[in-house]
Amino acid sequence: MLPRLEPCYGVSMIMVQLVLSEEQMKLLERESERVEILAPTGRVLGDFYCGFTPEEVQRALEVRKSNQPTFTTEEVLTHLRSLS
Repeated sequence: MLPRLEPCYGVSMIMVQLVLSEEQMKLLERESERVEILAPTGRVLGDFYCGFTPEEVQRALEVRKSNQPTFTTEEVLTHLRSLS
């Protein structure tokens, strides 16, 4: 049975899980940035990001230095729940 995620805007979602082989896991553990996910046909299915991109790190540092307000994950989730 697939795990259920908390409903988002009243819609129940299901998370699909893919189990990697030992060989795939070792390859993924060696990467430090981006892994491209391909179908057996070679069609690009998507990207998996390992950690943060340099751009994300730079943006976080800029926000940290600024006077912009910041919010915890719980604060954001509470606010989103209050909108429904």
